[in-house]
Amino acid sequence: MSLNYKSIADNCKSVFEKVQKASEKAGHKARIMAVTKTIDIERINEAVSCGIDLLGENRAQEFLEKRSGYPKSAEVHFIGGLQTNKVRQIIDKVDMIQSLDTHKLGEEISRLAVLNNRVMDVLIQVNIGGELTKNGVAPQELDDLTEKVLLLGAYAKNEQETLSDKEKDYLKNMATEIVKYYNR
Repeated sequence: MSLNYKSIADNCKSVFEKVQKASEKAGHKARIMAVTKTIDIERINEAVSCGIDLLGENRAQEFLEKRSGYPKSAEVHFIGGLQTNKVRQIIDKVDMIQSLDTHKLGEEISRLAVLNNRVMDVLIQVNIGGELTKNGVAPQELDDLTEKVLLLGAYAKNEQETLSDKEKDYLKNMATEIVKYYNR
C-alpha cells in the first residue's frame, strides 16, 4: 500500500478540521494525540508547532532517547505495554500511563509515584477481543483490578472514575457483546 504523504502542517490542519466537526456533532470536545513511535524529534516538534499538544509514546527506551527534544508545552502519555522494571525510568517523565493491565504493574506505578511525590493519572487497558497477543485485562477481571488499583492511593480520582451500578452494568454488557462479536 502506498501512502500519500502530505506535509505535517497539512495533515494537522485536516485532522483538526475533522475532529472539530465530529466534536460538534457529538456535543463534546475531543483531543488529538500524535503517536510518536519511530518518528524523529524534528517531525514531532513540527507537529507540536502546528498545534498538537498531546504525544503518545509506546516504547520506553525510544521515549527516553527522544524525550529531551520534546517541547515542554507537550503533554506526554505512555500508551504501550509497560513492564514493571521500566516504570522507574518513566514515572517522573510522563503525564499519564494508559496501559495499566495488572495489579502488579499498578502496585509498582503507585509505589514509584509516591516515592516521586506525585499522583499518576492512569487508564486501565482492557483486552476486549481476548487476543492472546494483545495486552490488557480481560473484561470479566476489570472490576477486580479497578478496585485493587484504586485502593493503592497514588492515582488521580475524578468523577469519570466513579460509575453508578447502572453504568458499570452497561459497560460489562457492552464488553460482553463485543467479545461475543469477535469470537463468532
